[in-house]
Amino acid sequence: MDRKVKVKGKDRLSDGFLKIDKATVEYETFSGGTRTAQVESLERGDSVAAVILDRSCDELIFVEQFRYPTLAHGPGWIEELVAGGVKAGEEPGKALEREVLEEIGFEVESLEGIGTFYVSPGGSSERIMLYFATVSAQSRCNDGGGRDDEGEDIRLVRLPANDLASALEAKRFVDAKTLIGLMWFQNRKP
Repeated sequence: MDRKVKVKGKDRLSDGFLKIDKATVEYETFSGGTRTAQVESLERGDSVAAVILDRSCDELIFVEQFRYPTLAHGPGWIEELVAGGVKAGEEPGKALEREVLEEIGFEVESLEGIGTFYVSPGGSSERIMLYFATVSAQSRCNDGGGRDDEGEDIRLVRLPANDLASALEAKRFVDAKTLIGLMWFQNRKP
């Protein structure tokens, strides 16, 4: 059943790296009436991320970097999947290949779509297109580490695929896209 939604007004509250919009919306309720609400949305755009397997040594590859928003509940550095934003007019798969090369220095050998999900739909429009990618020693092009002009300082981290279950049990990963991807990988692997 299609429910009707009207955006009655929208203002941009912040137009920096994180864009914040405030809108007044009117939408149909489940009971058949209508409701008007004022909502705010973090407009982040689409992103890509990948579970990366180095098939030459059966290791999963992650990146570690400082993430200020995590500082309130931890040390600020987290291990996560390679990820990044999709630029205007860019195909998601190409964006992922660019991010893998920039962050960890590999060319992607194979790419398989896993799914698309909203990061936090109660407050953000950001969707992540999640992939599974393979690389190998032969596809290594550079040291990675991210882009200086984007303020990136990234360290490559490896985990033997056979150690994934114990890493998940130890709650090593705290990032949602990483947990989603790793649970997919764990259920997929024979």
